[in-house]
Parts: sequence; structure tokens; C-alpha cells
Amino acid sequence: MSYEEKGRSEERGEMPMAPQARGSRSDHRDVADGDSSQADRSGGDGPQPGGSDSVDAILALYRRVDAFFDAAQAAQPDQVVCKPGCSACCHVDLGLFGIEADLVRQAFARLDPAVQVKAGQRAAEGRHCAMLDDDGRCIVYEDRPLICRSHGLAVDLGERLDHCPLNYASKPPEPEHVLSLDVVNEVLVVANRLYGASGSRIRIADIVLEE
Repeated sequence: MSYEEKGRSEERGEMPMAPQARGSRSDHRDVADGDSSQADRSGGDGPQPGGSDSVDAILALYRRVDAFFDAAQAAQPDQVVCKPGCSACCHVDLGLFGIEADLVRQAFARLDPAVQVKAGQRAAEGRHCAMLDDDGRCIVYEDRPLICRSHGLAVDLGERLDHCPLNYASKPPEPEHVLSLDVVNEVLVVANRLYGASGSRIRIADIVLEE
């Protein structure tokens, strides 16, 4: 899947697989351990049994992905050019699993009402991700989902590598900073089940329009 294809899948509300460092599959096993039973759940009803542990797992995963991104950018700062205001990857219609949708929902509820109103207008117009403000910045950046945290890095798609076309323009990514998409997505799926959410996705735009 290329970044262009990835964007099209996001527009259909699919959740692309999130990253993990190549060769470090075991590093994430402690996050994914636990009962993987699934119960139906609609977003916004509060966590089901096991929900607290699931959220802790997701937040720990966020920290790991952020640290991986920081290390990759520090190693090749001239090649990973992601910066505030660079928002080409945000012009999509993302759908999230229930566990991440609730985290985004809670973050959005804490925003100033005027900011919420503008986001609602963007969601209704369907211009791009409703969380992207007029300055090209995410209004829930600290609580953004995994797909947003991983975008921009080189990813291992099995048969080939792919990355944002703005990055790694003159040098290839260093092998230790290439991410594999399968394991973190596996952790996300298990955490979502432990949380009690179904496998259906919730559009970020719909989260905004709930308010």
C-alpha cells in the first residue's frame, strides 16, 4: 500500500496498520497480553470491564511510537521534514476504533467552545480532517490516534518500503528506523477488544458533530 493508497483507505474509514520497529516484535508483547474477548459497544458509553487496562496499553503504545518517531527524526533530520503546519497527510476522512475514538472524543470535549464550533463547521463541510485548524495544526494533537503518530516515517510493507513523499528525498531511511505495520496494529485490535468495542470504525467528523 503506497501513501496515496493509504490515504484512499483512510477516506473509506479503514484503519491502516500502525507501526513498530523492525525486529522488535517481542518489545510489544507485554502491551498486547490479556483476554481478547470481544463485546459490542458503541462509542462514548464509557469503558467496559477491562477498559482501564486497555487505555493504559494504548497510551503506552503512543509513547513508544512517539519515541520511535523522535529517534528516526533525530537520526536523519534532513530527511524527516515533518513539522508544525505540514498537514498534507491530514486531508483525509479518518475512521477510528472505539478505544481511540473515545480518547479523541474526550480531548475534543476539553477544547474551548469556539474551537469546537469551527471544527463542527469543517466536519459538516467535509474539507479535511475536522481537527485540522486554519493554521494547519491539529487541535487534539496530544491525543491524536496511532495512524497520525506514525505517518511520515518509513514503513515496511513486507515486499517493499514506503514513506511520505516529502521525507527521505535524498537518502534512504536507516534500517533501524523503518517501521513494520503489523504488530502495533495487532496491539490496537486486542486493546480495542479488551475495551469492549466492536470492530466498526467511528469517523472523526462524526465525533465532532456529536457535540
